[in-house]
Amino acid sequence: GDADAPRAAPADALAPWRFEVSVDAFAKLFEPASGLLKVARQTPSVAEATLAAMRSRREDRARFDANALLEETERVAFDAPAARMTPLVREPGRLVITDARVYFQPLAEIHPVEERKRNEKETKEKRKSLLCDARDVVAVARRTHATRPLGVEFFFFSENREETSSANGDGNEAEPREEDPPPSALFTLRTEDEREACVAAALAAADRISSECESESCQTLLRNFSARLGSALAEASPNVLAAATELWRLGDLTTLDYLVYLNVCSGRSHSDLAQWPVMPWVLRDYRSAKLDLNDFSRFRDLSRPVGGGGAGGGPGGPGQ
Repeated sequence: GDADAPRAAPADALAPWRFEVSVDAFAKLFEPASGLLKVARQTPSVAEATLAAMRSRREDRARFDANALLEETERVAFDAPAARMTPLVREPGRLVITDARVYFQPLAEIHPVEERKRNEKETKEKRKSLLCDARDVVAVARRTHATRPLGVEFFFFSENREETSSANGDGNEAEPREEDPPPSALFTLRTEDEREACVAAALAAADRISSECESESCQTLLRNFSARLGSALAEASPNVLAAATELWRLGDLTTLDYLVYLNVCSGRSHSDLAQWPVMPWVLRDYRSAKLDLNDFSRFRDLSRPVGGGGAGGGPGGPGQ
């Protein structure tokens, strides 16, 4: 009708609601709707398992729309269902790696080719699926998600972001351009084998780009060569971690950079609330304009736990 349906029906309104569905194939709507009604009558644990199976089947049926490739000559090296993880959001779709680029196509944007509307915005639509060029991948790290070894995190370099930041001379941080890749992206795959295949394809694409950049500037060449090195740093073998600790001990690595690195190599990410980066709390003086780091009274009593000194962990703490 013309009026919006109420959020809750009156207690005395026993008549069922009726809707007029304006679709060509009513079965496309009725079949999934009736399935969901059956699920609603199940116990919570059974309903959750049923919904998970339905979601998995739908993700399996989806196929990457090859029209999203920026170049017809690109060769697909990896294609699998995946979910992009951001805080409080799991976005399912298809993760595709070609010999030149990395794509992620959300499930909601995957349509059969015959249903696509080709128009002047097609190039912009392609850009929505493009995650980054292979040359911008500086590290690919294996991650755990929900305690399972199914995650992979891509770290990106954006020359445009660096340029806009340095070009802004007013002291304010410049806004990234629309085409900039994010600093990183975390995905979870179905199996560990798929995760390993994804890592191998991404590094192989970066290697191929590196071999073709001999005529470019040294900076670009080094950036491309850093993909495997960056991946080794992000996953931190014992030798690499020991070297980073020694650099920090000698003062060649700042404490902040060292702490950020420890968070990265331990698998913590701003894309996963369950594994959010952590920083130690060592100060107790948050009021002074200047801190005398030689005065031990400025530091929290590290012999006691954070909550052992009352509100804020002790006098003068951030909780007071």
